[in-house]
Amino acid sequence: MDAVSPTPGQAGALPRLAAVLLAAGESRRMGGPNKLMIELDGEPLVRRTARTLLAAGFDPVLVVLGHAPERIRPLLDGLPLRLIENPAWQEGQRGSVRAGLAALAPVLATGTHAGVAVALSDLPLLQPAHLRELAQAFAGRGAARCLVPRHAGERGNPVLFEASLMPELLAEPGGPRDWIASHAGAVSRFEAAHPGFTTDLDTLADVATLKAMPGAPRIRLP
Repeated sequence: MDAVSPTPGQAGALPRLAAVLLAAGESRRMGGPNKLMIELDGEPLVRRTARTLLAAGFDPVLVVLGHAPERIRPLLDGLPLRLIENPAWQEGQRGSVRAGLAALAPVLATGTHAGVAVALSDLPLLQPAHLRELAQAFAGRGAARCLVPRHAGERGNPVLFEASLMPELLAEPGGPRDWIASHAGAVSRFEAAHPGFTTDLDTLADVATLKAMPGAPRIRLP
């Protein structure tokens, strides 16, 4: 797995990318609160992440809902998103990824997009500039077909896949994660200088860690 970096001065030559944003989980590890509804500076986390993808130029951004969609949908009102529901969300993240990629497959098959991001909703430090760095690195990935962000030795999200990979990803029983594991030679890594790709909110301990960070947003649990 080779490392790639964005090329200075190429910010205007970003590839056209779509995104699947996963928002179907039950937040069991949080121990009560739905993490997608945690407010950061008054904005729900799921809305913040969706807005970050849009601001970085990802289009379309498709959000996969599952658990309590009637509570999550209103949090996304007014944003130019595509929303679908995965009725089998309880089977885990793999099924939601498959549902999202299948819904975007017709768009990606037209040849208008270079790739698609599979993104998690609980990345509170992720900024549009970070995603543009990732997109720029994807443009310079060479022969690689997938780009995985990393920081301080930790794998992050979102992961970018070449649009032409959709048939393979949808045919892979284990989904994109298993495809990555079995195609190491086709995967590059993007070594990020910041923790935006790797800081997530899975547990209340994660929330406490975020609160303790210098310049942390105001956090309110639902």
